[in-house]
Amino acid sequence: MFRNYFITAIRNIKKNKIYSVINILGLSIGIASAILILSWVNDETGYDSFHKQKDQVYRVLIDFDGEKASTVCGALAPTIKREIPEISDVVRFWNSNPWQLYYGGKNIERVGNYVDPSIFNVFSFQLLKGDKNTALQDHHSVVITESVANSLIANKDAVGNTIYIRNRMGEKEAFTVTGVMHDVPKNSHIQFDFLFSYTLFGQWYRNDFAEKWTNNSFTSYVLVKEKSDISFINRKISACYEKNTNKKRGVSLQPLKDVYLNADINRHAGGDFTYIKLFIGIAFFILLISCINYMNLATAYSAQRSKEIGLRKVVGANRVQIGMYQFFESLVYAFAALIVALLIIYFVQPLFNSSSGKNISIDYLDPTFLIGVIAIALITGLLAGFYPAVYLSAFQPINALKVVSKGGQKLSSFRTVLIVFQFTFTTVILIATLVTSTQMNFIKKKDLGFSKDNLIYTWTSGFNNDAIRQELLKNPNIINVAGSGAQLDRVLWWQNVKEWEGQKGDQFVQYGILEVDDNFIDTYGIKLSQGRFYSKDFPSDEQQAIVINKSAVKTMKMVAPIGKTIFYNGANRRIVGVVEDFHWESLHSTITPLLFVLYPKQLRCLGIKVRNENIAEVLPQIKNVISRIEPDYFLEYKFLDEELYNLYAKEQRRNTLYSLFSFISIALSCMGLFGLISFTAQKRTKEIGIRKILGASIHGIVFMISKDFLKWILVANILAWPIAYYFMNKWLQDFAYRIDLSWWMFLASGVITLVIALATVSYQAVKAATANPVNSLKYE
Repeated sequence: MFRNYFITAIRNIKKNKIYSVINILGLSIGIASAILILSWVNDETGYDSFHKQKDQVYRVLIDFDGEKASTVCGALAPTIKREIPEISDVVRFWNSNPWQLYYGGKNIERVGNYVDPSIFNVFSFQLLKGDKNTALQDHHSVVITESVANSLIANKDAVGNTIYIRNRMGEKEAFTVTGVMHDVPKNSHIQFDFLFSYTLFGQWYRNDFAEKWTNNSFTSYVLVKEKSDISFINRKISACYEKNTNKKRGVSLQPLKDVYLNADINRHAGGDFTYIKLFIGIAFFILLISCINYMNLATAYSAQRSKEIGLRKVVGANRVQIGMYQFFESLVYAFAALIVALLIIYFVQPLFNSSSGKNISIDYLDPTFLIGVIAIALITGLLAGFYPAVYLSAFQPINALKVVSKGGQKLSSFRTVLIVFQFTFTTVILIATLVTSTQMNFIKKKDLGFSKDNLIYTWTSGFNNDAIRQELLKNPNIINVAGSGAQLDRVLWWQNVKEWEGQKGDQFVQYGILEVDDNFIDTYGIKLSQGRFYSKDFPSDEQQAIVINKSAVKTMKMVAPIGKTIFYNGANRRIVGVVEDFHWESLHSTITPLLFVLYPKQLRCLGIKVRNENIAEVLPQIKNVISRIEPDYFLEYKFLDEELYNLYAKEQRRNTLYSLFSFISIALSCMGLFGLISFTAQKRTKEIGIRKILGASIHGIVFMISKDFLKWILVANILAWPIAYYFMNKWLQDFAYRIDLSWWMFLASGVITLVIALATVSYQAVKAATANPVNSLKYE
């Protein structure tokens, strides 16, 4: 029986070539899109899944006035380990920064992180060489990744070798390599190239730096015992925090599996589960559009199949057998489409990876992948074949043999609903593309409150900034030079300020701390609101003065802040200046309090403002100056405007994917429309011939054929607009600074879909209208 079904299906495919090509191509595009989208989803949801104890690892969060933050004070983790028996281990991370590494004559720059020795007990970062129990016990030990070992030490056994790292004082300090680990997987939200021991704080910083209850700069993770009650642990941690700080703050544990995708956390830099659901929905709807095309064409061509079905019923076939055959035929189409889809994926995967910012590779022989794609093909075939099977198997033999179809109006209505559904979804995606593109353009052009153009970043030892600045300013292409403790877009220190003049109650403010020199605001073009900035004319500024932004003034509810004091770093400091607010974080967040600390001794991040017309020329000149003053320092340049735009890299990539999906959904919808208009024109061949003989114009005939299709596409647009408005308005709420949804976005999407649909319909309509009426009357 199935052999007969297969042979008949192949004959029908060969017999109706245009119909078959449209169906197979449409289904293959839908299947390929679904596979690529689901591979993206799998990559996003797979973050941190390689850790063996992932279900027992949690990140510590703290609630600040309704906003949850992922950085807490350094004293919390060891305290809760001692006091809460349900917590078996803890690990703290602090301050990922680029560092200079030396071995022999080689010099590289890589990102290092301070971490507790317990990291290998909590996480499954695999050591290739070394003992995880002792690798980071000594403050002069270091664990490097395999790629660092290959780059720096080459073919030698790295463990036991001494490498040098330029320390905070600008000196090369010896470290023993005590471990080599696999490179951190790309799907880990924790990224680094090498690890310092946490005990190094005692040497490079104050002894109590990591044990304070006020410095909220540490990311802490806990390993809980199996079957622990997390809500009970949360209450214990909150009580512990309140006991030691006299502050009632909600402290909670976040499951490791939620860390990357939970976008509700303040300053979240990972993914967003909302987009996971959105892209799964897009994959489903694109696949559904492909299936709708198949349904539309299968039922539209039903009249040509009626005699075949009638004869099958006359010779004994029942409704179940007819339906099974239709399902079987749709499965043949689906699996033929699957083969084409895999070819499409093979060729477009590099483009998809570059658009999505991923490095997804597909193993076509992986059993899981094969089972998955076969399941997609089966679902597609069954979904596409369901309505044709039900509809065609209901034909009565007597009517089928007479080529009479009852319920023709019903069929037409069903096809109309499908067309409206297709173009409604397509229009929603198109509006989403227009809105996200406009928001990204708004971000790119928005005045951030400082001059981001033509500003170059590089990292130095920080001890020779004055000499470097003097030499660089001799170059007429260089406008200004300033040092800071971090890039402007990456303030790494957060600290609670609990005392200030005029404070009411037990209020405190969490500040971002940015160490700067006196040239900072001039170099970055930041405007002064009140008072003055730091100056060499006031030698006492380093110990006695402080500069804040306007958001800090508002948060502390200060009136006339100049001259008032803030208690910072063990002393009362007098506010000498207030700078205008500027967007040092992404536009997802409102501008938060920022505290500028004068620290001229060592500022490793050097900002260099250059003239626009000579950027390419000035880069090697900058390198020559710094290399002459710091001869063995590895230099890497970054442009501030590019770094700031990278804050929205994920949105930009999503916008690219939206554009791709818009194109695919429009293409699929138009393919189905093309097939239907071809069938309609063919069905009305004689009618068109008679109308032409009676004097109908080509324009009139084109309008007659096109109007029914175009009016339903207009209806689809009207239905799509409120849906798109709801979802895009919700999406824009994630940005503290955003565009307003404008009528032109909705109108433009409607015009685009109508024009594309009209072009699709008109081609076949004009072809039918310009046919020779004599040949039309001879048709059939």
